[in-house]
Amino acid sequence: MGKHCLRLPPVVAVVILLIGITGGSTSAMAGSITYTESDTASGTLGTASFTNALVTISFSGNTSTVSQTSLGFWENDTGTTTVTIAGIGTATFTDAMFAFDNQGAIAAGIGDNSCTGCRGSVMDTFNLAFGSYDLMSAIGPLSGGVFIRPDLSYGTNSGLLNFSSAGATSTFTATTTAVPEPACLMLLGSGVLGLAGVVRRKLSL
Repeated sequence: MGKHCLRLPPVVAVVILLIGITGGSTSAMAGSITYTESDTASGTLGTASFTNALVTISFSGNTSTVSQTSLGFWENDTGTTTVTIAGIGTATFTDAMFAFDNQGAIAAGIGDNSCTGCRGSVMDTFNLAFGSYDLMSAIGPLSGGVFIRPDLSYGTNSGLLNFSSAGATSTFTATTTAVPEPACLMLLGSGVLGLAGVVRRKLSL
């Protein structure tokens, strides 16, 4: 009795190969993540002043650099932080910035490690959901009471940023994008080349 081989369409074969390489899971994915704080606020950026303007602070980094620096305090201190102020524009922070979640205080936000008088918050949001959040995943938008430090000024490429006041409610959001690890990309390339070799051998028979 002759043997019968199951012939798979090339696309199906590649899908099976991908599943085999990744183990059928997302465990080999590193996550790009952006934490955002927004509220209306008044203050100054360099020589420009603003009043009740929409302010958006964004910290873009990777979940691989999140750590728990103390019990219940999660921090990501590797990334790029910008501030966008309606009517003025966007500036990049030049201080050492960090995103954080303080589970004990049920607060999450953006902070500054190196301004004069710092370490200190730039803008935080209070919400019960932050009592169990660890900065590792997407969340929000979540709104709640705001916390700012009018006594601090933060370095940017447009001059010092200072908030004199802010609206009663701010909003925190975290968004993620899965990115394949380099090692997985190498395995994928090797797998595709191997599949191409198998196809060539079969065609030459």
